[in-house]
Parts: sequence; C-alpha cells; structure tokens
Amino acid sequence: PTYSPDMNACDYALWDEVERRMSEQVAPKHETREQFKARLRRTAFGIPKDVVLNMLGSMVGRTQCIYEENGGHIPRD
Repeated sequence: PTYSPDMNACDYALWDEVERRMSEQVAPKHETREQFKARLRRTAFGIPKDVVLNMLGSMVGRTQCIYEENGGHIPRD
C-alpha cells in the first residue's frame, strides 16, 4: 500500500522508540528549539544498533503479511 506505515520501519517502530526514550528524559525547564533538536538527535542516534537492526529485520515478516492480505492492513505486532 502506498504510504503505508506497515511498510516503513521508521513510522511503526523507530519513532515509537525515539518518542519513548524522549519521554523518559527530564527536559530542561526552558529548553530552546535548538536544545530540543540536539537532545532529539542524541536520543535517536543513541538507540543501540541491535535495536534498529531488529526493527528492520521485522520487515520481512511484515512484508509477507501484507502480501497475504493482498495489500491490505495488517495487525500491529
């Protein structure tokens, strides 16, 4: 399916992980936009490689499920 989050590891897994890690942090009281962007960048790049590879590795199974559903939506993991 066009623009499907089921086919994009960043949409369905990576951004969830970044958001979870960001919410666990205590943000500075008067964080500027630039400080936020720097914290976001550090958080995203700080995700361990094995976590990212696991997310990407799940794409094989997700792709098979989409094929079996004739391009329809599939259940979330």
